[in-house]
Amino acid sequence: MGTRRNFIGQLVGSALAVKGSEIVYNLISLGLENELTRIASSNPWESARDEEFWAYIRNEYINSPTIINLNNGGVSPQPKAVVEAINQYNRVCAEGPSYFMWRILDKGRESLRSKLADLAGSDAEEISICRNSTEALDTIIFGLRLNEGDEIVLSRYDYPNMMNAWRQREKRDGIKLVWIDLPMPAESDDEIVEIYKKAFSTRTRIVHITHMINWTGQVLPAKRIAEAARQIGAEVIIDGAHTFAHIDYNIPDLGGDYYGTSLHKWLCAPLGTGMLWVKKEKIPQL
Repeated sequence: MGTRRNFIGQLVGSALAVKGSEIVYNLISLGLENELTRIASSNPWESARDEEFWAYIRNEYINSPTIINLNNGGVSPQPKAVVEAINQYNRVCAEGPSYFMWRILDKGRESLRSKLADLAGSDAEEISICRNSTEALDTIIFGLRLNEGDEIVLSRYDYPNMMNAWRQREKRDGIKLVWIDLPMPAESDDEIVEIYKKAFSTRTRIVHITHMINWTGQVLPAKRIAEAARQIGAEVIIDGAHTFAHIDYNIPDLGGDYYGTSLHKWLCAPLGTGMLWVKKEKIPQL
């Protein structure tokens, strides 16, 4: 599996064919790599208290003198390297959009998709770059072929945009939404899995799982829930908005059929970037 560390190093260290960028971004990547190497042998407690390391990280972001930002989860601040890259590429494109945007920058799309696939532990053909988790998951929710009476199992702790998308399909297509209540905080994965299983029926077609509840930080046992859903022939959608690049896993290993996430959260990618993943054999029917 590609790690977040390797991904950042590759991404920051490679320019999208804009002349002169390689030197700048390789220097930035080298500085980060040196710091990560320096603390590699430290345990988490020691790393958390390493003020020299965190001073370096803090300096790589643009800090506002007027506020203290406590929300890195909704939309993370972008590192200086990301801000500078966006500004540079925008300036280059402004010089000749049809040439630089379509002929030069577009050449970096497939290599970027391949790097995301390495980080996700998946096939690049299963990945589509989009704008955020909502766009990725709505593409799935509105793209699935469902019939009147089909049941969708979801939680009242799922993200509001997803719940409202399902409510639209309920009104339009006559599907049935089966809501479950989760105890928060939950100390037992067994309890969570059993709550989902009790909501399953012979008419269950889709199980919608939020991998990490954004309200509380609770991580659900997505793989175990997905395994239970497969036993009754249901498909699984996983909302990975708050776990991609935050928790170490391969997307296919979660056992879902469809997955959506935002890249401008824990990966600190440019604002308005997200990722849709669909299991290869499911792509033609979406």
